[in-house]
Amino acid sequence: MKKIFVWAVILAAFLVACSGNGEVADVADEVMNFAEVIEVPEVDAVSNIELQTAANVGTAYLFGEIHGNELYLNVQLSLWRDFYNEGMRHMFVELPFFGAEWLNLWMQADDDDILDNFFASFRGTALDNPYSRNFLLAIKEEFPETIFHGTDIGHGYSTLGVAFLEYLRENGLAGSEQYELTLENIEQGRKFYGELNMSHEFRVESMLQNFIRAFEELGESIMSGFYGGAHVMFGYYHPNWGGGPTLATRLREIYGDNIVAVLINDILEGIIEFPTKIMTINGREYVATFLGSSDMRSFSTVFVYRQFWRIEGAYEDFAENPLNGNVLPFDNFPVPVEVGQVFAILYTRVDGTTEWHHMRSSGRIWQGRPITEQFLIE
Repeated sequence: MKKIFVWAVILAAFLVACSGNGEVADVADEVMNFAEVIEVPEVDAVSNIELQTAANVGTAYLFGEIHGNELYLNVQLSLWRDFYNEGMRHMFVELPFFGAEWLNLWMQADDDDILDNFFASFRGTALDNPYSRNFLLAIKEEFPETIFHGTDIGHGYSTLGVAFLEYLRENGLAGSEQYELTLENIEQGRKFYGELNMSHEFRVESMLQNFIRAFEELGESIMSGFYGGAHVMFGYYHPNWGGGPTLATRLREIYGDNIVAVLINDILEGIIEFPTKIMTINGREYVATFLGSSDMRSFSTVFVYRQFWRIEGAYEDFAENPLNGNVLPFDNFPVPVEVGQVFAILYTRVDGTTEWHHMRSSGRIWQGRPITEQFLIE
């Protein structure tokens, strides 16, 4: 066994910020706070993580992911397989309460009509991708006793939320706890997308209260949860997201060591061998390491997909290549980015054509975020 040290990296101590004229500034410092140590197997990437629970208190194992990323979803499935085999049944997800309740109904259904309606309601979002659907199908087939718990605000309140209220009424459950929680979740969504103008602070506060309620209802049960990495890292959100303590940080303040938070990035970087190939750039061969891929349809009308490759040992060769002005922040990458690295990203357009973008990480900041910059190949 070897230990993975899971760190919350807070890029908040920049001595030089982005100037008013939009110029890019240098990264002066970064603060890294120790968060958690877990033991993982030396060979098997994601199996046999030991479950540990304090007396009379449940433990929450939270994993930070990238929405809709095939590699990350495969890791999540492997993690859940191990937990499920250990007897765990409760999975917390970054979905509204009523969204998870629809999934629980679908788990008992003989067809996938409910799942079809579920994804139709989230069309155009980060959830709208084939990998997320395949993940859920695998959960139903392999782990049929899984129980979903949604702790996010009421995304899709006017579709899935209203439909679930109607389902409860038709089945004589008006006034039940499910009904009241659905009403509350719908109101959270209505406020968030309405008068609160998508306030991140309101969303996090609501997620916290929703989590506390669902978590404490489980008593001594152990559970795991899958959330976007920004919510699971210990520390603070980016200033663009309000800058307050993250969800995991606030939960740790309440429950102490019974909150275990792990970024899937760290699992991947620590114990999974990424595939490599030889890539030729400007007539020279480099070892290229495949880092993962992401679906872009939820935020781009031009591209549908992109693959990330790190070009090993290439920085000095391309450090002086001219830039074209395009930037890509670190948080768009499926793994942590370090200064002095070069990347090749293959973008697939809506029409099926592809193009390569070559990026280098020189320690620059754009709008308060560490970035890579696209350079030209001569």
